[in-house]
Amino acid sequence: MSADVRDIAHPPHLQGAKEAFKALVRAYGGQEAAVEGGCGKSQSRLCDYGRPNTPDFAPIDVVDFLEARTHGAPGWPHVTDWLCRRRGGVFLPLPDGEAPPGQWTGFVAALAEQAGGLTSGICTDLADDHDVTPAEARRRLGDAAELVRVAVSIEAALKARAEEA
Repeated sequence: MSADVRDIAHPPHLQGAKEAFKALVRAYGGQEAAVEGGCGKSQSRLCDYGRPNTPDFAPIDVVDFLEARTHGAPGWPHVTDWLCRRRGGVFLPLPDGEAPPGQWTGFVAALAEQAGGLTSGICTDLADDHDVTPAEARRRLGDAAELVRVAVSIEAALKARAEEA
């Protein structure tokens, strides 16, 4: 007796991929919109790519097509973000890397402010019990993300400057 192709039991991490794709299609406007928009797949194929009990996953060209057209939507880039997290990272869009003359001081000031604020906050959290509780960690996540964003901006600006003749 062969297994029904709609009766697959994927492990949780692969179900996450299906969920990410489903969210991406919703961000685009749904399956019909994606088909009409030219994603190159039928509505039934898109549906199967998002179903947790089917064997097929969205091909990279379809993911690329949809993510390129959902920039700015909540959760964007849905599948790329899922992949980054599976590899232990996060997706950070790179800034344009342009640093007009005089903006370097602003970059350094933002970096110092973000790093100082985050460090100070963590030190406060440590003062009472020498630990960062889960609630304290949740409160610091936004500051940590902003520090990373500032650091990525500086890296992009330095790369752009280094490539100048």
